[in-house]
Amino acid sequence: MSDKKKYLSGYQKRKKKNDIQEKMSKIPKINAFFSTTPAVVPRIGKIDLKSNSILCTNTNDSSIPENDSNYKEENEQNVLNLTLTNPTDRAHFDEEVENSDIKRSIISFGPFLDKAYCESCWLFANRKSTSFKSEWINGIDDWKHLSQSIKRHEISIQHLESTNMRIIWVKNRTIDKEIEIQYNPILNNLVSNPKQKIKYLSPFIQNELIEILANKVREIICDDIKKSCGFSIILDSTQDIKKVDQVSIIIRYVLVNYENKKIEIKESFLGFFVLDKHNAVDYANLLRQTLLTFGLSINKCFGQGYDGAAVMSGKHSGVQTLIRSDFPNAVYVHCCAHNLNLVISDAAKSSSKVQTFFNTVQDVYNFFSVSAPRWALLALGKEVESKIQKKTLKRVCPTRWEARHDSVFALKERYLDIIKALTHILLTSHKSDETNLGGSLKKKLESAEFVLILCFWERILRSLNVVSKTLQLMNFNIEFAVVQLDSAIKDLTDLRSNYNNIVEDAKNLCVSWKIPFNFNCKRERFAVRYHKEVDCDRRLSITEDNFKVKVFYPALDTALFELKERFKGLKTISDEFSFLKPINLTTIEEQIIIKASYDLHIKYKNELSSDITNQLLCLRNFLCVNNSTSVLHNIKDLTVY
Repeated sequence: MSDKKKYLSGYQKRKKKNDIQEKMSKIPKINAFFSTTPAVVPRIGKIDLKSNSILCTNTNDSSIPENDSNYKEENEQNVLNLTLTNPTDRAHFDEEVENSDIKRSIISFGPFLDKAYCESCWLFANRKSTSFKSEWINGIDDWKHLSQSIKRHEISIQHLESTNMRIIWVKNRTIDKEIEIQYNPILNNLVSNPKQKIKYLSPFIQNELIEILANKVREIICDDIKKSCGFSIILDSTQDIKKVDQVSIIIRYVLVNYENKKIEIKESFLGFFVLDKHNAVDYANLLRQTLLTFGLSINKCFGQGYDGAAVMSGKHSGVQTLIRSDFPNAVYVHCCAHNLNLVISDAAKSSSKVQTFFNTVQDVYNFFSVSAPRWALLALGKEVESKIQKKTLKRVCPTRWEARHDSVFALKERYLDIIKALTHILLTSHKSDETNLGGSLKKKLESAEFVLILCFWERILRSLNVVSKTLQLMNFNIEFAVVQLDSAIKDLTDLRSNYNNIVEDAKNLCVSWKIPFNFNCKRERFAVRYHKEVDCDRRLSITEDNFKVKVFYPALDTALFELKERFKGLKTISDEFSFLKPINLTTIEEQIIIKASYDLHIKYKNELSSDITNQLLCLRNFLCVNNSTSVLHNIKDLTVY
């Protein structure tokens, strides 16, 4: 039997048509949603946006004189009358609205005109476009064909562009240059007027304006520097995106307010300066020329702060040596926080085992962090309540070595959880890569060598982490920093003589973690002995017997040596002015004060009076009589006092 297409009969067609008409008759007409009463256009005065006051008088058309030109001018201004029910409706305004403040308010109100119109096209349509049509701006009252008109208008270019413009306006509360020109009369006159030649839109002119403002700010900064008694220089260089070397110069100075008895320490950025060559002489010449250009006397430079590169810090031909050859009082001090970072870095390089240790710490972090299920297993596990507040693993920072204390401490705290997570992965995972990497990490973590390095390096980083935090404080105090450095040196010295205690701690941890404290037994390797070479311990393998000599001592000795050597300049400055500390000024002998003040006068004879010794002795007696040392803690407090 063949399937033939069935058509409705005439009766069925008529019945279907009647059903549709009956349903349509029950739907309310669209014009029922609009008011049939024409809107009364009020006479509105100007809006005072600052005080939010509105001056307006509502009048009917019959009461408006025909020759009232003032009313016509005011009515053409498209001002806003907030006393109306729908003050921002299309019925109250002309065809085009130019006022940006009113335009922002119109968007949030509903219709009132007895016509259908497109609000987006009314506010944002480009009236200069060739495709511009005003029918949906003036309004449409053809209710019978309204749905067809809406469909045609929704896909029109004018409506799409206007809608996009409205989205930009609502989102950013601003518009791009072309839109701003179109709706801003002042900017439109500036750009569109053919007689106006200067438009200030060129990137060269804008850069020139920025440069003028920068020079003005730099003049104000230089005036403050000139008022200070002296300043220090901080200089560093880096490459920009074009691989051009840019030298940044920062001036650190002190402003003293004698009336309010306040001291303000400032660091002001002078700018970036291009450097073609990277010799010490080129850096020194650039520095001298820059200070001369801004009218700053290099004779008032009492300090230099650079990095530890040989070009900058060299004792014989570095930048700091060239500057001090002309101005001996410009003392060089390496950046303290960076200097401490180099101390820890050198200590870690003292043994290949320590480098392998930090690589393993980073591998453990990478293994868990790259997989959300693994991280969840380690972070939460089965006992959520007991582990939710514990530390998570931290990434090993490649540059800030003092920050590695967080990584090592987190691994030590979560060691047992890490071992359990790795064991769970080995037993349940079906991925060969995951099980192989997890098994390798578990074997490294369970070695006695790793646990021993973990214990003593956590102690080293803990001592130096306190000093690092101190050196990075905003109210950095040299005296307190030197005290912290001496305390760190003392802690590391005590740690060096307590190797047996470190081993006992490692063994106790292994017992609590239920892992054997055994070094990996491998075939011993020996270094080659050359002719006439002094015989010594040639074992290359690290065992429990030689771990103390091969790993423990080199790390601590390197750290202690670097701490003493790298911070000599900081300690020299602290010792030079230590007698001015209030507690020292009242306790040390007068002969020491006389000698120290005389030496200070000889060094800074152009800045200090020869009567400084008598002044300090009088101040000493005054502090002793008034017992002011309990209030004054450092030299800055004494200066304000």
